[in-house]
Amino acid sequence: MYNKSSLHNRLEQAIAILPDESLFSPFDFWNLGRSTAILMALSRLTAKNLVLRIAKGLYIKTKQGATITQDINSVERLAYAIADKEGVQIRPTGDYALLKLGISENIPRTIVFLTNGTRRRIKTGSFTLIFKTTTKKKLIPENETVFLTIQAINILGTSILNQATIEILASRLIDVSPSSIQEFAHQVPQPTKRILVKIAAQLEHLQSIPIKALES
Repeated sequence: MYNKSSLHNRLEQAIAILPDESLFSPFDFWNLGRSTAILMALSRLTAKNLVLRIAKGLYIKTKQGATITQDINSVERLAYAIADKEGVQIRPTGDYALLKLGISENIPRTIVFLTNGTRRRIKTGSFTLIFKTTTKKKLIPENETVFLTIQAINILGTSILNQATIEILASRLIDVSPSSIQEFAHQVPQPTKRILVKIAAQLEHLQSIPIKALES
């Protein structure tokens, strides 16, 4: 005879050995029993605050009697945990990209990532995490700071990017070769290309200045 109580206990034991804030789905436990019974058991564990359902088919393990810390860093960790779990790529965009680049100090409540995976919208505490599906081409370049710079140009708009902003963007790319930026500039629309060429020129100027002079 099928024993739902036994399945519930085995599932709780299997989750108990996972590290705190581990991400998992019901599919990870299909070997324990029927899918409907596993979903029922997860529902009970959620009610006991042992796991948290963050989206359809996605759960996260919590410490007993605790909730997941809700700050922007925990939301970012959650985003990358989901991406790792699903084997997809994600890259920051929108106001979150400006924050990471240091162009803005405002902490956005909607955190947007471009992805080659499934579109998602997850409410987590006071934040909303969004995965926005895009093409593979829009997930390059590989260098994170260069990617964030492209996002900043797209968000701010080429028409309002003044010299002061170009200098700030160049300073964020101090460890990047100007030639690599110029090379990538050929892969983007003309308005963005013009800004990248200016940033590369400013970066070349910054890299010619001795480090002691930059620090003074």
